[in-house]
Amino acid sequence: MNNKTCCFTGHRDIPQTEYINIYEKTKREIINLINKGVEYFIVGGAVGFDTLAATILFDLKQSFSNIKIIVAVPYKAQAKYFSKKDFIIYNEILSLADQTVILSENYYRGCLHNRNRFMVDKSSYIISYLRKTSGGTFYTTDYARKKGLQIIDV
Repeated sequence: MNNKTCCFTGHRDIPQTEYINIYEKTKREIINLINKGVEYFIVGGAVGFDTLAATILFDLKQSFSNIKIIVAVPYKAQAKYFSKKDFIIYNEILSLADQTVILSENYYRGCLHNRNRFMVDKSSYIISYLRKTSGGTFYTTDYARKKGLQIIDV
């Protein structure tokens, strides 16, 4: 499955001025991967880039019915502090996903990194929206590089 799997990492905040550009680049790269035979896509379920990626995937599933969308949830109550709007979107993503993997019942320090490593360990490709050299997205992209994944920077 790994050679047919792509995961995503990106920041929670996408500036409004960049949103359409990031959306279009991400969509184009997903289509390129589908055309190369990638069938499985793992998203992390967070707000921001994860939500953007999931939205694109659900849209593309209309044309590419063979793709499978997997949501990797770091802990069961991940969305507890989401805004009402983001909570609704999150639950819609979970309901539309082909599979949801909940990695922990409860929050613990490091559970987000654990989720990110899980996604990378299951993938050959990662689409990364990385704007800074610190934080979870940087860590995940660096981990993917060390594991030999093909990194697609949007």
